[in-house]
Amino acid sequence: MKLSKTWTDSSLVARRAMSPQELQHRLELSRVAAAANGDGARRNRRAEKSRRLARGRVGRHDD
Repeated sequence: MKLSKTWTDSSLVARRAMSPQELQHRLELSRVAAAANGDGARRNRRAEKSRRLARGRVGRHDD
């Protein structure tokens, strides 16, 4: 079952009754995931922006 990112934790909880331990575990998992790729996404976006600017300078807008 694939969880979409737009769901909030509360709707996930409402969807399926969870024990407090499960809830805690899910919170920890999401915290770890955020720590693991949080600044990675930012760095990626910045790199993409500069790449786009560089392409604009040489007049390539195709890719």
